[in-house]
Amino acid sequence: MAKPRTAVHPSPRAISVRLDTDLEPNVTQWLAKNPGIHLSRLVNLALRRFISEPQTLQPVSVAKEATVKRSMKKMLRTHKNMLDKLS
Repeated sequence: MAKPRTAVHPSPRAISVRLDTDLEPNVTQWLAKNPGIHLSRLVNLALRRFISEPQTLQPVSVAKEATVKRSMKKMLRTHKNMLDKLS
């Protein structure tokens, strides 16, 4: 039986990152204002900070069943024509 090969990655490793369309203009503007920092350095700084600092989720309240039903009825009334076209 052959031994499994271990992956050897050259360091530093290149990783592709796709920016959200609404985030891209902000990043471009920020990089223009800070010419000493390139995109790769910005991504490294942001990831390092995100990973090293604790991330907490904020609890959200759960909608009551009556509220959900009311919202569904409103959505069905509002979009009745489009739903009829789709079915």
